[in-house]
Formats: sequence, structure tokens, C-alpha cells
Amino acid sequence: MSEQQTRSPRRRRGMSPAQSRRRPVLFSPAMTRALLASSAYGFALSTYNLLPKFMVSELATGPAEIGMVTSAFGVATVAAVPAVARWVDSLDRRFMISAGSAVMAVSSLAFTIVDSYGFTLVALRAAQGASFAAVLTAIGTLTADMAPAPRLSEALGLVGGSMLAMNAVAPVIVEPLAASHGWAPVFLLAALFAAAAAGLSFTFAAPPRAAARDADREGLLPMMADARMRHYALITASLGAAFGVMFTFAQPFALELGRNDISGFFAAYSAVAIAVRLSVGRLTDRLGRFRVSVFSLNLYTVVVLSTAGLEPGLLEIVGAALGLAHGLFFPAFNAIAISGAGADRKGRVMALFTGSFYGGLGLGVVVFGVLADAVGYPAVFVAAGLTTLISGTLLVFSPEFRGEHLDFAQEPERRPDAQAGRMRERSADRTLEAGLPATARVAGGG
Repeated sequence: MSEQQTRSPRRRRGMSPAQSRRRPVLFSPAMTRALLASSAYGFALSTYNLLPKFMVSELATGPAEIGMVTSAFGVATVAAVPAVARWVDSLDRRFMISAGSAVMAVSSLAFTIVDSYGFTLVALRAAQGASFAAVLTAIGTLTADMAPAPRLSEALGLVGGSMLAMNAVAPVIVEPLAASHGWAPVFLLAALFAAAAAGLSFTFAAPPRAAARDADREGLLPMMADARMRHYALITASLGAAFGVMFTFAQPFALELGRNDISGFFAAYSAVAIAVRLSVGRLTDRLGRFRVSVFSLNLYTVVVLSTAGLEPGLLEIVGAALGLAHGLFFPAFNAIAISGAGADRKGRVMALFTGSFYGGLGLGVVVFGVLADAVGYPAVFVAAGLTTLISGTLLVFSPEFRGEHLDFAQEPERRPDAQAGRMRERSADRTLEAGLPATARVAGGG
């Protein structure tokens, strides 16, 4: 029996963080392929960050129409989530990534013939919303499968960061391309990257499947019986609405104030969000996911409220501040939810995030788009900021999240996120204290 196998529980818990985290390296070949696929799909998706500019400059639309098209994406994302939630833990996730990426590629090709606001534009954006629900959920779940538990926030942040990076890269590339050659090459480029993501999905190894058949057939409604999951969904939806307001209406607001180029907003947002996820991901798991979630949600509120007084030269600063808040919040908050879920429910938690966030985004941009038409853009940012303030209050005072702040900073590997998570940790502790070797704990035998 090796020295590692006979090591006592006390000695294992007394190890330094570096020693206790000797787990499979995050940047394994499988994780690298996931990052590449996420980046390729993210480039195609992020091309449409400039869709409001396309609609204003080429289709002569106003904020209500922009809100409707943006909402079509969010509504379709939410509508696809129940099916995605049922499939993601029972079907091959590689298929979901390839199928979703293929839909993005085909719809991007179809965008090259759009020359007016109408059903075609709304329908294409809706198809992309369904595509996004499948791809984001499947890639996020694959990441949760591959990630060592104590570094879950870091792993989710890295894969999410690879998509975020494209929020900076894609607009910087496609805005000058649209100015010099028109919008058709922009949409063709998006189709090319989406096709690349579909191709990369076939390089993933088949993930292990959970054995629980009943869980495989379970949808989202049973999860919503849990007050913790309901609060998770409400908070996520409110942040989706605020994020949608920032990404959708900061553009026409800046153009109204005299800005001609807006890609700097996305570049600043993405650069800061990625830097945060690369440099702070592991620290989040050590300081405490709850603490980081509360701090970043308060920062989110300040950023959205302050955008009501936007000056043209401050657009990049607003983008950077939004990137800091967003980059900190979602890896930490999602890890709280995912780490308490069983292996057969990780996909459903990711689907719940996708549906909640983009449901809030879709509903928010419609409501706030009408508000912008009536009273102007500043009122929209004030209303969205108040929404995030309410969410912050819910997070801090919700009894379902009470106690999250007590344990993470002391023991990053203990995850008191849910009763099931705590029971698994206690079971593992009892096994160690019984003196069984580590290999027995993994294999389930002596």
C-alpha cells in the first residue's frame, strides 16, 4: 500500500492548497478541444453582438424592433431548454454540440439575404437561440464532467471565458469588415466558425453516462420544487435581463450620443472578463463562491445604474466594469448550484441556467425596449439596475443560501451547496476515517 493510500484524514486535510489539489490538469487534450469548440462557436455567436448596429444602419429599425429580435433569441433559448434538459444527461452531448453548431452555420448563411425587418429576421434569430441552448448546455456539462471538484469554478470560468473572448475578437474583426465589404461577408464568416465548432465536436471522447434511468427522464419541473433552485433561477433571470439591456441598448444609446464605433465596448468587456476568469478562478474557490457572488452582484448593480449617465468617451470603461462583474459572478454562482448536483443532474442545472438567463434576457429586452421608445435609454438602465439590486437582496437574505459563506474559505474541497452534496462529503470522510485505501474509495471495494 502506497504512502498516499495510507495517509490519514488529518494529514490530508492539513495539506497545503497546492498539495491537496493534485488532480488531473485542467488543460488536458480534452479540455483544450472543449475550449477550441467553445471559442469557434463563440465567434459565430458574438458576430451578432453587432446585430443592433446592422438593424439600425441597414434596416432603419428602432429600439422596439431591436428588442423584438433580441427577444426572439432569448425566447427560443428558453423554449428549447426543457428538451435540452431531458436530452443532455441521457443522449450523447457531442451530438448536441454538432447539431446546435450546424443550426448556427445554416442560419448565418441565411442572414446574407436579409434585407428588411420581418418574420425571416425574427425566425433566424430564434433558430440561433435554440442552437445556443443546446451548445452552451452541452459544453458546460462536459466541462463539469472533466473538472476536478475543487477547481470547478475555475474550469467553468475558462470554458465560459473562451466564449467571452470572442465578444472582443469578433466585433473588432467584423465591424471593419462590414464597413469595407458589407454585411454578407460578416455572416459568411460566422457560418464558417460555427461549422468549425461542429467539426470539433466529433473529436470529443464519449462521456460516461449516468446509470439512473428515472433521472434521465426527469425534466426541469421537479428541480423547481426545490426553493434553492427557484431562487437560483430568479437571480440568474434578473442578471440575464440586465445583461441584455447592457449589450442591446448601450449600442444605440452610444450612437445617439455621437459615437460612431462601438466595438471598443465589447473588447473592454471581454478583455476584463477573461482576465478575471484566468487570474481569479482558483481564488474564487478558495475565498468562497458565496462571498464572490455577493460582491460581484453588487458591482453589477452599480455598473448598470451608472450607464444611465453614459458619456461617449466612457463606453469602454463601462464595458470593462461590466466584464469585471460578469466575469466574477457567474462562475462562482453556477459552481454553487452545480457542485451540489449529482452526476445525473449536472446537465439539468446547466439547462436551468441557460433557460433562466436567456429567459430573463428575452423578456427584459422586450419590456425595456418599449420603455426606451417611450422615455429614452437612461430610464432603461435605471430600471435594470434596480432589478439586479432586488436580486442581490434575495441572494444575501435567502435561507436557501444561508451558510454558504461559512465553509468555502476554510475548505475549498467541501461543498455545502445542497444536502446531497453534504451527504457525499460526509460519506467520503467516514470512509477515510475507517482506514480504507484511496483506491477502495474509488472502486467501491477493498
